[in-house]
Amino acid sequence: MTSKGLLLDTAEHGSLVSETEFNEWYESNHTFAHLSQPGFNSAAIFKTHDGEKPSWVGVYELSSTAAVNRSHLTKRNGNEVFSKLESLDRGVFKLVHTVVSAKATPEVLNTTCPYLCVVESSVSDEVHDEYNKWYIEHCEDIATAPGCIRGRRYKLETREELAGKPQVGEHYQHRYVVIWEWDSDTYYTDERNPELLRAATTQESLAMLPRIKMVFRRFKLQRGYKKFEIQSPKNTN
Repeated sequence: MTSKGLLLDTAEHGSLVSETEFNEWYESNHTFAHLSQPGFNSAAIFKTHDGEKPSWVGVYELSSTAAVNRSHLTKRNGNEVFSKLESLDRGVFKLVHTVVSAKATPEVLNTTCPYLCVVESSVSDEVHDEYNKWYIEHCEDIATAPGCIRGRRYKLETREELAGKPQVGEHYQHRYVVIWEWDSDTYYTDERNPELLRAATTQESLAMLPRIKMVFRRFKLQRGYKKFEIQSPKNTN
């Protein structure tokens, strides 16, 4: 299936829900609610690998962003666990650019990656065109680093805090996310991966980064799913 959209959940279970409760609810209820809908092709759940919060990210590949309809969430998520979550932020993004490592085989590309780097960018009108030109070249550089499988860049269409908590932070007019897939935990821009460090610190990158807002997060795979691969939801009311 060709995926041209992305639904990205970032979640923090908080002090009122245990990690076990969260995992059971997210897999059996929340993920099932998504994958049972037309246009949702696959899902993967990742846990923080950098010690930062939110601790969880759910990545859902979409045939198109039109597949997302909040109505299918309401009944399944109107339960005790959902109401106690510290946060659950949902973003819907449209694919704008893909770059693939020359070493990535079709088998690897069709398998859920073990490590994920999520890079969110907030860009003003003033530098938007310049940013897009730079980022295309930047992605090509990053894809040459050892361990990198693929990078997919998306532009935000809608965003909502589903747990009802206020969103924080200020943003420019244009918001993007890049989902970088890695085959190992070599996705750090330091001596552990000199080629990645070089690609991330080019003269062009160092000139652009102060002009935009960026957030880097690193996650490790918990489990990946294809459509209809998980069982019907449990009753968690």
